[in-house]
Formats: sequence, C-alpha cells, structure tokens
Amino acid sequence: MQPLRLRFRLAGDARTLARSSGVVRSARTQSYRTGQPHPGGLFDPALMGQGRASRVTSAHIELPLPCAHPLYLRDIAHLLDWTERHLRQVLAGQASADPAQPLTLAHSTGEAVWTALAAVRAPRSRRGQQVLAALAAQGLRPTDLMLRALPVHPAGLRPIVAWRGRLASSDLTDLYRRVLHAADRLEKLRGGELPDLVLRAACAQVQGAVDAALLHLAAGLGGRPGACAAPPWANGWTSAGAPSLRRIRP
Repeated sequence: MQPLRLRFRLAGDARTLARSSGVVRSARTQSYRTGQPHPGGLFDPALMGQGRASRVTSAHIELPLPCAHPLYLRDIAHLLDWTERHLRQVLAGQASADPAQPLTLAHSTGEAVWTALAAVRAPRSRRGQQVLAALAAQGLRPTDLMLRALPVHPAGLRPIVAWRGRLASSDLTDLYRRVLHAADRLEKLRGGELPDLVLRAACAQVQGAVDAALLHLAAGLGGRPGACAAPPWANGWTSAGAPSLRRIRP
C-alpha cells in the first residue's frame, strides 16, 4: 500500500467563512443533565448539523485579534525580513514589531504583525520573494497567513462519548474551548482600564490557544507540526489552513 500523507493548503479567512455554517460563540458542549447540546456551542446542531451532516459541516470561531498560523511562522518571518525568534516575541507581546517603537499593545501582538504583512510589497530575501510569489499563485495575500476566523472541525468527527459512567470529549474539542475562553477573557479585559502588560498577556494567551488547536489537529491527521524548516513548496506541500487528504508517492 502507498503511504498516506497530508497536503496542507492555506485557506485564508475568506474561504474559511465561505465554508462555515456559522459562528461558535459558546465554549459549552452539552448539558450533563439532559444531554442536549448548548445553543451556539461546539455541538449545536444548528451550526454543526445532525446525523451524517455532522461529519462534514464545519463552523468557525471569531478571534478577537489576528493570530499567526503556527505552521507558517517561518514564511511570515521571511516575508517581513524578520527572524523567527523576533516574530514569536512580537506575537507574545514581548517585543515591538519595529525596534524603534516602544513596546506597547499597538506595536506588538498579532495586530502589529497583520499590519506589517499588509504593507509587504517586495521582501528583500529570496525566500521571502518565493513565499510572496507562491501566495499570489494561490490567489492569496500575505495577510492570509494570519487568522481572524478559526475553522472548527465537524462535530461528528470529535464526538462526546460515554466513558466509565461519565461523558468524555475529544482533546480537540477541549482545545477549541480553550480558544473560546481565551478570546472571551480578552474581550472582557478590553472593556476595562487595565495596564498594557495585562492586555498583551491576554493577546498572547489567544495566540497560544490557537497554536495548540491547529498543531494538535495537524499532528492528529499525520502532519508535521513545528517542522517547517523549509517553505511548504520546497518539500512537496503547497503554500495554500484547511488540510486535505491526498495519496502522494514517496
């Protein structure tokens, strides 16, 4: 038998929204008393479908700030002519996107990275130029490497099951809940007059939750999280993130 490998294609927010059936707004799954899914939650049949449809119907989570796709951090760094370490520090709110600017919320986290990507025209490095050309070939822009909408896997592929007299959910569902909790916390913190450091830390928590969900999904499907030493097109992948299964000869 031929080995089964994955080919990742970057969807971009526009394609994610086009495929989505709606927005998941609640981190709740289902009632332990009645067994019914919570409205607007991760198993709401109005969003995720019922029966066979629940295995193919997806939704999305609206993120309170742009988050970098963890499988494409090096590509983002090449586009911006940054080091990957500097990119991670900016996303974590530990460094300013522009070293000449003070370290504030306005100059760090995903918002600053998205703004920098929107201004990309001609990267200085050859690899950055390759990334830009590959994105253009897919009809994508540099900002499509950032997520404002996180796709939610079909509920039928991550069911809640009875285990030892209790209900158990999949790890992926728990990671989606972590994203929703982090996003809700950030929204609440934004409503108060809090120190800049606290808001930057909350933004970093959202980015970390998104990273965990996408890397777990990639690992579960046979992907290679964190192994993006070369651009996707250099090892047989396309730079175009919804994963799709495809048989490829070794």
